[in-house]
Amino acid sequence: MDFRWTNGRQEAGGRDKRQSKRELAYQESLIEDMSEDFRLPINHRPTENVDLDNVEQASLDTQLTSSNIGFKLLQKMGWKGKGLGKDEQGITEPIKSGMRDPRLGVGKQEEDDFFTAEENIQRKKLDVELEETEEHVKKREV
Repeated sequence: MDFRWTNGRQEAGGRDKRQSKRELAYQESLIEDMSEDFRLPINHRPTENVDLDNVEQASLDTQLTSSNIGFKLLQKMGWKGKGLGKDEQGITEPIKSGMRDPRLGVGKQEEDDFFTAEENIQRKKLDVELEETEEHVKKREV
């Protein structure tokens, strides 16, 4: 660290002085930003002046309306309501969300559900069972 004597005092000089000025400016800007922002506590729930007359319950069965923000964004990007993809062969409806494992990607949950469904699970036979004859099976079951 580079120290210099100025007016009878020891001060940090060179790179450390510039760095401390930057840090001080950064701290001051943070204080300004925090003072301008209005924030509510995380657990705040509005109890008055809440208008629930025009609110609809979201459902997977209803189509997206043209007032939907996601719908508007897709239209701005050139989507015309047809299938996705170069030849418009892809899906036309958005991917439906539901209860899923957050570690699995979109589409992987459906595949996982298929392979873990009770009606699709069949136990592989052991080598001993494959080599058995019908007589051995009858003896074993009796």
